[in-house]
Order: sequence, then structure tokens, then C-alpha cells
Amino acid sequence: MVQHLYEQQMSESEQEFVQAESRFVNGSLYNKKAVAEAMANDHRYLVGQKGELAIEFLAVLARYYTKGYYDPRNEYACRAARVAIDALKDAGLYWERNEDNVNAA
Repeated sequence: MVQHLYEQQMSESEQEFVQAESRFVNGSLYNKKAVAEAMANDHRYLVGQKGELAIEFLAVLARYYTKGYYDPRNEYACRAARVAIDALKDAGLYWERNEDNVNAA
């Protein structure tokens, strides 16, 4: 299995979270709205951290859209992320880093 650059920069617990989240989304996620509501109904600090993680995830998808790293299965998510990140940038709420030197795919 190929190890990506980002995996080398994550802790073991972060890697476990990514794998567990993928397993959950792939086999146990039936009500996205209810799960999102439950996630938002947490301690405010944790909600803030989850929000920052969500925005970083959107930024990665937006970068993938810009670079053409998508196919019909994830095109909507990548395109919507590009629109969302552009709107956050326009509102002064997000600043994209230059990721050209990062292994993005």
C-alpha cells in the first residue's frame, strides 16, 4: 500500500480516525442531517474544532477540483467545495496556502 505524504504527518490516532470515519460513511451513515445536527450539538470548543476540520476538508476538495483530481463519483463534492471555499475567501474567512509542493493526490 502506498503511503501518502499526509499519512507521514499524521499521528496514529489521526490515521485511525480517518479509517473509522471512512468505514462509518461507507456502511453506517443513513441520516446525514441527523448526524450533522448531533455533531453540532456538542461542546462549543469541539464544534469549533470540527468546523475547522470541515473547512480544511473542503479546501482539499476544492484544490482537487481546481487540479482536475476528481471523477463523476466525487465531482459534486469537489465542485461544491470549490464554490464554498471561494465564498469563504471572498468573505475574508479563509486564506488558501500554496499547496503546489504538497502531494495532493
